Amino acid sequence: MSGISSVRRILLDEFPSGSGGMYVLNTPHLESHKFVRFFFFAGLQPGTIRGDHAHKRCGQLFISMGEGVKIELRDTEGKALVINSDVRVAYYVPPMIWVTLTFFSESAKMLVAATEEFSEEDYIRRIEDFFGVLE
Repeated sequence: MSGISSVRRILLDEFPSGSGGMYVLNTPHLESHKFVRFFFFAGLQPGTIRGDHAHKRCGQLFISMGEGVKIELRDTEGKALVINSDVRVAYYVPPMIWVTLTFFSESAKMLVAATEEFSEEDYIRRIEDFFGVLE
């Protein structure tokens, strides 16, 4: 399985209460991945675009901390998937998927866990290069 079909949608366990909810991502969903880097986006102006690149080796787990983020995914075969953020769902995106995050609310937050340390050499930053990788 590769490309868009290899993106994993992971439902978080939800524990609602009268004062709000708690959402838990248990480790059985993640046992095949070792995450070594964590970062998050917060306080971005509406219309801000982040990501807009692919990774050669790094897989990423996207966990929305609220509504207001659109996740667009594309693979090298031209298949696309658009996801509206939901605090009840995390998405594991394997390497070689182009990811674009668009923030629609200043209150939107997105946590990202990565399977690799930062390395500029791992990034594909031009969409033309991304579609040319397998040629």
